[in-house]
Amino acid sequence: MQKIKCELCGSNDLKKSDGEYVCQYCGAKYTLEEARKLMVEISGTVKIDNSDKIANYETLAYRALDDKDYKKADEYYGKLLELDSQNWKYIYYKGLCEAQLGDYAALIKGCERSFNVIKEKSIIINDIEKVKFQMANDIFEIETKNRDAHMIKFANVIMSMEHSRNNVL
Repeated sequence: MQKIKCELCGSNDLKKSDGEYVCQYCGAKYTLEEARKLMVEISGTVKIDNSDKIANYETLAYRALDDKDYKKADEYYGKLLELDSQNWKYIYYKGLCEAQLGDYAALIKGCERSFNVIKEKSIIINDIEKVKFQMANDIFEIETKNRDAHMIKFANVIMSMEHSRNNVL
């Protein structure tokens, strides 16, 4: 791909106006012929850095979860998954929020998908027992509120899941 680069300031933000190309940074003007001489080749992969957006959504999701605003938290975890679909925490917490909103099967799917991502990516979790305990505790809490025996059975399955020495499920 080729772009025009201003020879005075180096900016590549030039706009065509009244038959001339005008640098939006320094105001330099170029005729069509001059602009052709300023063309430079641009190649490579462009990676968009979403780290600020991810950090912001994480903060908003955690706050909504703490406030028990599960609908809002679910929305933020959905946005986080759009940016990073392979993050096991986002998958799990989205399922947890959906379960709190009445879709209990979503939590089971969220747990299963989270464990699959952990296995597929060989993610090392330093305290896997703590993670499993938290998931099982969340499920027990929902079961207590909703009297769903199937959820208790699933919580027990989570706690009995095996993991290797390096704490990969």
